[in-house]
Amino acid sequence: MPESKNSFIQGKMNKDLDPRIIPSGEYIDALNIKVSRSENGDVGVVENVISNKLASDLSGEDATLSTTSAIGHVVDFENRCVYYLVTDFNNANTNSRAASTNKCAIIKYDQDTESTSVVFKSYRFNFNKSFPVYGINILDGYLFWTDNFNQPRVFNVQDTSRYNDDIYLEDKISVAKYAPFCAPKFLQPRHILTVNGAVSNSANVTISAANSALQTAISSGEKFTVRHDTLDDDVLITSLSGTALVLDEAVTVANGEKLTILSGSMIENTADTTIDNEYMKEKFVRFSYRYKFNDNTYSIFAPFTQVAFEPRIDTFTDVLQTDAYKEAEVATFVNKINQLELEIMLPTLDPSANLLIDEIEILLKESDSIAVKVLDVIDVRSSKIDGLRKDVTTISNGAVGSTKLKAYINNVYSSGVNDRRKELYYVYRSEEPFKTLPASQTNRVFDNVPVKALAQEVAGNRIIYGNFVQGKDLPSNGLNYELSAGAKNQQDEFLDEQLPRHTLKQSRTYVVGVVLADRYGRQSPVIMSKDHRSSILHKRSQISLNGDSLKITFNDPMEENLWSVTNPLGWYSYRVVVKQTLQEYYNVYTPGVTIYDVQTRNNISTGDTYGYFPIYGDNINKVPRDEVTEGSNIDLSTSSVNLFGIVQNGQTGIQTSKHSVIAIGDLTDFGIEAEADKNEFYDPDKKYLFSQIKGDYGVNAGNDGANAAALAVFETEPFKSKIDIFYETSTCGLLSDLNAKIKAGGVIPSSLVLRNLADNADDDDFREDLAADSYMFIVKVFDVNGTQLTPSAHSLDITINSVMRELDGQTNDVKADFSVERIGNTDVHKMKLINAQEYRLSPGDTYDVTFRATTQDGANNIQKTIEITNDHPEIGFATGNCVSFTPNTTSTIATINASGSPIYAYNGSANTSLRTERLTFSKITGDSRLHVSPSGVISINPGIPASASGVSITVRATDTGGLTTNASAGGAGDLVIPLCQAQDDVINVPYSATCSGTKYNYYDRCYGGQGSQDPGDKYQEYFCPDDLTYSDVDGHCNSDFEDILSNNVLVNTAGSSAARTNFLNNERFTQIFVGGKALVNGAVTSATINIDGHSTNFNVEEDMIVTGTGIPANTTVQTVTSQSVIVLSASVSLSDNTELTFGKKVLDAANTSGVDYFIRIAPHANDTPGAAGYVGNSSSNFIVSIGGADYEYIIGVGSHSGLFADPDNAYPGVRKMVRRSTITTTVYS
Repeated sequence: MPESKNSFIQGKMNKDLDPRIIPSGEYIDALNIKVSRSENGDVGVVENVISNKLASDLSGEDATLSTTSAIGHVVDFENRCVYYLVTDFNNANTNSRAASTNKCAIIKYDQDTESTSVVFKSYRFNFNKSFPVYGINILDGYLFWTDNFNQPRVFNVQDTSRYNDDIYLEDKISVAKYAPFCAPKFLQPRHILTVNGAVSNSANVTISAANSALQTAISSGEKFTVRHDTLDDDVLITSLSGTALVLDEAVTVANGEKLTILSGSMIENTADTTIDNEYMKEKFVRFSYRYKFNDNTYSIFAPFTQVAFEPRIDTFTDVLQTDAYKEAEVATFVNKINQLELEIMLPTLDPSANLLIDEIEILLKESDSIAVKVLDVIDVRSSKIDGLRKDVTTISNGAVGSTKLKAYINNVYSSGVNDRRKELYYVYRSEEPFKTLPASQTNRVFDNVPVKALAQEVAGNRIIYGNFVQGKDLPSNGLNYELSAGAKNQQDEFLDEQLPRHTLKQSRTYVVGVVLADRYGRQSPVIMSKDHRSSILHKRSQISLNGDSLKITFNDPMEENLWSVTNPLGWYSYRVVVKQTLQEYYNVYTPGVTIYDVQTRNNISTGDTYGYFPIYGDNINKVPRDEVTEGSNIDLSTSSVNLFGIVQNGQTGIQTSKHSVIAIGDLTDFGIEAEADKNEFYDPDKKYLFSQIKGDYGVNAGNDGANAAALAVFETEPFKSKIDIFYETSTCGLLSDLNAKIKAGGVIPSSLVLRNLADNADDDDFREDLAADSYMFIVKVFDVNGTQLTPSAHSLDITINSVMRELDGQTNDVKADFSVERIGNTDVHKMKLINAQEYRLSPGDTYDVTFRATTQDGANNIQKTIEITNDHPEIGFATGNCVSFTPNTTSTIATINASGSPIYAYNGSANTSLRTERLTFSKITGDSRLHVSPSGVISINPGIPASASGVSITVRATDTGGLTTNASAGGAGDLVIPLCQAQDDVINVPYSATCSGTKYNYYDRCYGGQGSQDPGDKYQEYFCPDDLTYSDVDGHCNSDFEDILSNNVLVNTAGSSAARTNFLNNERFTQIFVGGKALVNGAVTSATINIDGHSTNFNVEEDMIVTGTGIPANTTVQTVTSQSVIVLSASVSLSDNTELTFGKKVLDAANTSGVDYFIRIAPHANDTPGAAGYVGNSSSNFIVSIGGADYEYIIGVGSHSGLFADPDNAYPGVRKMVRRSTITTTVYS
């Protein structure tokens, strides 16, 4: 039969042409094929396409995920695995949100083990089948993805312990970091007062004990504000007499509640002589902060404070005025502040656990620099934050006695929301910053991460987004607020105490706007008031005694697109911004203005009135002359400076006049020539230049010959900026707080009822095995008439202010563990368990919950008590199926629940952080040589020989409530714990692969007996290349008395031989395996084999390479059923007693590109210098980890021949892994 062959070299499908004229290399139709593109002879050959393989339907990993679908995946080529994003949620609405009943998860498929696992599961991922994930990448263990539905996310697949399925998950996985939204305040807590008797809507409060220090301070005029968690704003103290406290507004506070009393924090601390008073003396500094997260990234800056400045002079005395005009400056106008406290509100009680914030950097910026500097770093990790909490009654000026504090947290408890326990106070004592941030951070006002993006890619380790959305919807009706300016008072955020000397600039027009921001720092444009003017002129005549401030009054709440748990990208905070285009100006201090007119003085006629003042010192630069053409004979110079009169010749009234400088020259140039006339002016002998201004401003010199010296002050006309820019102020906050202040009046919540989830009975208890993110009860709220209030009819919102629980004699607020959620758009609220709880004995089995129910008309706090019930504990193996021991020794072999322990035990709690607590253990049955203590320490006494078999102990766990693991009592069962032998300090290396060529390591010995050049016996260890440690091949012994001892046969003499040069350049070990041997126990033809006769202290492990007669190449241990039964990766046919060698790779040079490994030589017996090698103490030795312990690889020779090693007779010498802690470090000399 004739054959027709065709190679489809072009690889094209061509359906356009008639089959008879199809060009060679093309084809008409194909299905499930691919055309080979290899460069060998197979090019153009048609091959079948390999089909897909079902890795898992997830029913085995998590049955609840079996109904999900994958919406995106990424291949991690480096780690040979695939990550899938799966969900069962499907809704095309871009504003939809997965419910708690939906399933969303990240799944990992491991190609090596062909296994599938759930990396993390939470409906809060909000995956949506209608929005597939096309942009997904893996970068340095971080999974980045975007779906054009949620904001771009990132997840650390290598460390999932940082994530919890709670309301903070969105914050932890957002590429844009949680951003600080408000500036620090200059406040310090001074006193804590306890309420004696409940107060209901009254300004009169009785406190439990008199506070004479506070009463004296109030009487002397010092201002204080009162803070409590139930108060929307700080309330001011009007008076204090004994135990009678009078506030400036009515409050409602429960009996026994504690009130925090605060004051301004900027002080001059003269008692502390260690403070450097010079640093802040002539500086205008502002403060801010930023967060450092546990992945070493940083948030944007919080808004900066106002400048921390208070002038040293309180009264501008005559002496100071004289000094000012003589020196043309107020030299004493310096900052007296040398200490202050910054109040920073933490975002949560535990920002590290909730938001992954590990540190807070305190920042400083000077007024004449754009650089931002770091003052200090406050560690707020969960393990550190409790150490910051202090009883503020023990603190005075930032110190407890003589112990200075750098930072502390107000540790005051309340039946309210306990926001005061989020108050971090940083004490600044004029220290200089320790570093300057780079410009890239200074200019970073927001994280440029889009709200949504369809495309994502990685280039140069940078994430790039495409087809993205950056803005968000602004309030459709704008904002409705009004502006005013007036005297600072305590109601203005307590500004008159925080900033006692600050004021608005005079004769300035301020434009005020509002910027909204989401939780991650994305900001809106500046929003102006829709119904009222957004600018205001502060006139010079308006200045008040204590200074003025801008005031903004909001008339309507801003309720569109607000942040919530179900709307994480909604508007979260606000900040007020101000534009004021008149910038730099100077104060001109003069010895007074003299009114003088030549014509009037000579009675010639009545001319214009002029004033003159001298220019000297820095005033020459403040009131400069215009440039004069070179060679000009004109004596008078013009000036383009305009001046505003501030103080007129010693008068106290504020001036409002404006003057142009007409000319600058000496008195003679102005026609004032007579000596008597010149004496009317300030210090005429100095021959100062004078500035001439027009107008009746100053003091008429008269004819008495006396000068008119008295301080007069001008302000130069400010430079007007053409840049249309708004500046942040320190006025900022949460939109939720602002809206709450705006709303008022109407139907008020009165009572609250908890119902079971079926809504058929009242309910108030829950089990400790209730998982996190589970609903507990239905919550219903009623008004005083018994009418149920609902979100649809009354805008009902229910939150939790506090959850108080008494544990170990201390009452704690565990509010963060609970929440109340409205279910969709229904009128149903449910209480949710955010973090699983642990059962404790009474009184720890109850929680006092304070709910806060709010309607459009008002709010109320309502308290309920709920109870937790106990569940059975469990015990099992965390790793492996036995506990290792060292034969013939008496020792502890395991501690249950200790780090790295093979055995775990859990109480009934579903909380992974609490489930190992409060358990006791007992031995039920087992070998008499095995024991377990009540705390879970398993020990051997007396020792057990290596030949022993079948040794075990049965252990039972009992929890704090008396429930046990006993199966007959309802538990999951006690644990039978068999023993297996442990690894020794020294491990032989029986299997070594890919050892290319002879390997070289050496040491030399400078030996004695050479007279004056004798350096004495000295051993020196060497590694090559020399960047690993010290290496000095030649000249070490001052002469030719250097010999190389090596495991290279060719290198055994001194000198610069070719063999030694070759050894320095040769290849090193590429792979190292450790393991042992065992015998086949019974002939077998199968992948499953029985073994015995293990090498001493050797255990078979999964993934070990297996070699031996009848074993195919690349065979590995797939499963270790026990140390006597294993399953190989391939079927084998073996005889009884066949010796098998098992090796676990512990070093592979291929895993570290571009690096050769140089392994330390083995020391000889440590006896005398003549026969012993140097036991090195180099920190460069290569370390490998086996079973959690560090081992060093040792190669060397086993004997000496005189002063030289004899590799011919001793090779192969020593090849061992030695536990690093067992190696001695001794240098012979």
